[in-house]
Amino acid sequence: MAVSNARQSPTTCPDAESLGQYLERTLDSRERARIEAHLLQCVDCRDALAEAAAMAEGEGESNRPTYQWPGKSWIPQRRAAIALATLAAAGVIIAIRMIATTRGVGPSPPRSGPQPDSLVAANEIALGRLPPSEAAAVRETLRTSMLELPATARGLASAGDVLRGGNSTTPRLLDPIGTLVSTVRPEFRWEPVAGAQYQVVVFDGRDRAVAESEWLTEARWVSTVDLPRDATYSWQLGVKRGSAIERIPGLTGPVIRFRVISDADLARIVAAREEASAAPLVLGIVLARAGLLAEADQAFAAASARYPDSDAPVKLSTALREARDAAASR
Repeated sequence: MAVSNARQSPTTCPDAESLGQYLERTLDSRERARIEAHLLQCVDCRDALAEAAAMAEGEGESNRPTYQWPGKSWIPQRRAAIALATLAAAGVIIAIRMIATTRGVGPSPPRSGPQPDSLVAANEIALGRLPPSEAAAVRETLRTSMLELPATARGLASAGDVLRGGNSTTPRLLDPIGTLVSTVRPEFRWEPVAGAQYQVVVFDGRDRAVAESEWLTEARWVSTVDLPRDATYSWQLGVKRGSAIERIPGLTGPVIRFRVISDADLARIVAAREEASAAPLVLGIVLARAGLLAEADQAFAAASARYPDSDAPVKLSTALREARDAAASR
């Protein structure tokens, strides 16, 4: 489901008590899902929750005011402060602050204010915001232009990556292949072939189909169901020409795997995206170190487009491709 910026009637918004119970994780799963579905569609409710979070984080306990849920009664700011701690521990704040990322909408915009006009300046600003250990590792990668995939990503790689070679009659699978992904609704991509229709089937770790597309004419598909986090999946592409259907990979072929990261890992990625939003090169390295290889490649492409006179993004994109190829050949 896409995130909407529409404004809803206040009578459809959750009441204050339901909101408090949602924040404190005391609702049953059905009611919780109902409120989260509403948050996806109501910009007023998302804004109110974001404002409450900012106030709770930025003000002292003694002078915290109350805030108003749209069209409903007032909720004490103290409850918001307690709820924020609960959210941070449970990972629920991710569903609110990063709902655009998890649902396939674009990344968070850069921080407000003037943006750095040089690659070096952008990198230094972002590095200063990262945790010291992360910043040191990113600096070393910037210095050497060498990338090493984390064990989680190497464990996903298989000989299936040779399907990237493709030919004129067999679609070349692109992504996700041997990578972690941050979204619960990943996009599947492959190169098109003339006159074909396509179907994507996603399997869980027990080889059960958990998501399936209709027959498509476009060479891309975004999952229409949420894939549970902290789990590994595989996928297969059906290719139909006339009455003939080919499955890639076939029954005897390699397994094409990817993994949806956990809530805890997503929280770290959310923070990194915020801190490095104006430095796509630094962000790409952070994503690659986390195993989000397809997203890292996108960040390097963005850095190359923003700083066309620098060869650093091209070097790192090449290093990433070589690391993926090396992992697949082991």
